[in-house]
Amino acid sequence: MSLTCRMLSPRPLAACAALLFAALTTLNAQSVATTPVGAMVYSFPATGSTSLTSIHVAFPLTAAAIYTGPIQSATGNSITVAASPFTSNQLAQSDSPYILKIASGTQAGRRMLITANTANTITVDVSDNSSSETPLNEVGFSVAQGDRIEIFPADTIAGIFGTNGPGDPIVIAGGSSALVADTINIYNKATLRNDIIFFSTTLGHWRTNTATTNINNRVIFPEEGLVINRRANRTATSLTIVGEVPKIRPLAKTTGSGSVITTSTLHPADTTLAQLNIANWTKSNNALTGDTLSIYNPLTLKNDVYFQRTDNEWRLVGGGSVNRNSVVIPAGTSFTVLKRNSATGANSFLSFELPYSL
Repeated sequence: MSLTCRMLSPRPLAACAALLFAALTTLNAQSVATTPVGAMVYSFPATGSTSLTSIHVAFPLTAAAIYTGPIQSATGNSITVAASPFTSNQLAQSDSPYILKIASGTQAGRRMLITANTANTITVDVSDNSSSETPLNEVGFSVAQGDRIEIFPADTIAGIFGTNGPGDPIVIAGGSSALVADTINIYNKATLRNDIIFFSTTLGHWRTNTATTNINNRVIFPEEGLVINRRANRTATSLTIVGEVPKIRPLAKTTGSGSVITTSTLHPADTTLAQLNIANWTKSNNALTGDTLSIYNPLTLKNDVYFQRTDNEWRLVGGGSVNRNSVVIPAGTSFTVLKRNSATGANSFLSFELPYSL
């Protein structure tokens, strides 16, 4: 078995692993004064001689913030802070992208890609990687002076899965095409289809199945879920991610109107359906009119689709009247959400209860 580690924090890996284990076994019972930093290990078992294995993952841990401070003012897509803490476009380099998180106030938990910056003003993508925009000064859902922000390095394809350079092997197998390589499927909320990504051993970089462009620096957004497809006869491997545990409920953007997103609970702890307490969720006694959450079942090789009744009881579509509240979503697992109704403004954002307090 090979082990690949992407260091998202200066804390040593052994200490991170011990800290996260301790933190996640006690967080339900206590509050802590500082943000826990820990490690999550993703295991990719060996595959059989004929099977294609799908693994659904998400990365809820984030890199440590390089800046935190209050908002002085905001426009529809920019935030100004005090003094001059940045250099021009320091936070918007294609090979070193950054994420801005709203850490307090009405939009707390929202995380957006930084597209440009001056010495004290930061411009962000207010589409939240989707097909519609929600301005920072959205009426009834606006950031305010004094709300705090955090800025941290974004995850990228190469940053997580390797460059195949010296000392930086790729985590999953590459190939000459997407037909022979292992692939990473990421649902694109803007195009409403999957981006199919693989490491091209011919070109020596990550690319999609439809274009040869180097996408090593393609951002993996904090709320995105991934599906990793490993082909037959792959050896077992694993991936260790080190980073900070979310302190507040992160938000996940959806445009609704029957659209889907692939996301996760956005935190590093096992969670039952009953614990989710999803914000902006449409409950219904009929799965055809309520929002649904679909979890991949490796035994049946298909999704189990769940909906929440108006009495808060979760049911499995096709599963009769059995209460499914105790179904567990493992930490680091992605799933698909279908939002029935149109969603704008504050209603565009889903969030899931943190099963701990910090």
